[in-house]
Amino acid sequence: MANIEILLDPSLVKARQRRSFSLAEKMKILDRMAKGQSATKIARDYNVNESTIRHMRKQEATIRLAANSMTSKVASGSKRNRNLQMSKMEACLTTWLDDIRAKRLPVWHGKVKSKALQLYDLIGKHELFESVGFAASTGWFERFKRKYDLFELRPHEERPPPSEVEFKTTMKSALTDGHITPGQIFTVETSMFHWKLLPGVDTQEKAMMLFSCDASGNFFTPPILFRDKSEPATNSVYVKLEKPESITKQDLRDWFYDIFVSKAESFLKASNLPDRAIVLVANDPNHPTDLEHYSFDVATIPPGCNPTCLPTARGILLHFNAVYLKHLSLAMKEIVKKGIPFEEAWENFSIEDTTAILKSTVADLDKRALRNGWSYLLDTPKQDFSNDPILQETVSILQSIGVNDISVRDLREQITPRELTNEEVVEFFMKHQKELEESNFGEPAEATHHELDELDPVERRMLFNEINQHLAALASARKFFEAKDKNKPRSEAISKRLKQVSIWMREMRTEITPTDPDDKIPMDIKIEPLEIEMEIEQLDSD
Repeated sequence: MANIEILLDPSLVKARQRRSFSLAEKMKILDRMAKGQSATKIARDYNVNESTIRHMRKQEATIRLAANSMTSKVASGSKRNRNLQMSKMEACLTTWLDDIRAKRLPVWHGKVKSKALQLYDLIGKHELFESVGFAASTGWFERFKRKYDLFELRPHEERPPPSEVEFKTTMKSALTDGHITPGQIFTVETSMFHWKLLPGVDTQEKAMMLFSCDASGNFFTPPILFRDKSEPATNSVYVKLEKPESITKQDLRDWFYDIFVSKAESFLKASNLPDRAIVLVANDPNHPTDLEHYSFDVATIPPGCNPTCLPTARGILLHFNAVYLKHLSLAMKEIVKKGIPFEEAWENFSIEDTTAILKSTVADLDKRALRNGWSYLLDTPKQDFSNDPILQETVSILQSIGVNDISVRDLREQITPRELTNEEVVEFFMKHQKELEESNFGEPAEATHHELDELDPVERRMLFNEINQHLAALASARKFFEAKDKNKPRSEAISKRLKQVSIWMREMRTEITPTDPDDKIPMDIKIEPLEIEMEIEQLDSD
């Protein structure tokens, strides 16, 4: 009887009534009902009252209309059928921010608010929405920032935040005190890279690039390209991802341990430097925070500094792109010499052909440009250097093979990252909206329920109890960091991540909760009371 009382505890029933669903979850529920599954079965799977599921069916038209206007990232977090213009604006705004991050362009609070207003108005004109007031208020921005973990945004354009001043002082002190040399300071970076792009030529191809360099200018790893291909890796070209727009945390983690560590250790040994070094990693949501190695102290650039403090954003990438264009033009010239027209050579040029070009590019990099990239962070003097002679040489090479409509100005604009215009952002969102919807509301997520349905009842209860134990540990960890960590930005970031893990675990627990009193579970296997539930909810509300 004690077990039955726990199962019917009023607090559990109350918790069910407070359960809220994202639009993505509502879409999955509606799809299950469309396939003939009963509201009773679905309510049991989600541990909610049956009336909640039936109410969703009544609101099906509104829910589908709201969800179909949103990207998967927005829909998975949204709990209400919001103003569609607002939802599309936020989806476009995250697309713009992702592009800004990939190009390592500066962005600050006021710039995001201004862009939100511009995109909101443009979407309203584009789709003839009825005008609804939107002022990009501080309250909206704070909610938007928390929703997407935008802790790295700097508050002001020109005024460096205290964390940046402190970080620069620490790095400068490490050099001036003699504890470390420029050859022992590395950065690990990702960036969007146009491996097949020339002004005036239609074919354009890009990929994400992963590489590392040091502050002395003597170390630069051959870039690894992540691209939409299935061929095996060859030398410096690493073909892996289904989507070229992103590099996952695991991708960077694998590269760090499998490639960077060995190359950096060999460099330190050959340079007669101690086997201790600092590795700077950008404060990026796609970068892991658990990189550890006995020879390398991995430091994440503090929130608010990114990308201002990044050496790659201060000229290294511009120089790399300029040198790559020169060697790409030289490769095209060699092919044309064999009697192949430029148009045909360009059309047949593939990502695998970049291997030799990337090697020659790295070998031809100017150390002055690499050292200049670190001058802001380390407060070292800049050396006289310009990419214009390299670009002028590239123009001459292209003209020698009949490509005459390219100037130094064209090439300079190409190697300089630029923001997407408002029209380009909205066009990209509209173009990929259907793909994003399908990726969010497709069949794979449904398969998870079938796998959970196959759990043995005893395994279901044991897993339920284990999740409760982990939730208690997460709640304890959050309280510890909030009370003990004096670094407030770090404490907030850790708390945010632990909260997200807690949300996922509670969703998992809901999916496997044993709710049937007649499931014939042995009496000696108990479901522990959810005494930590109120504690977690209090933490979330804070």
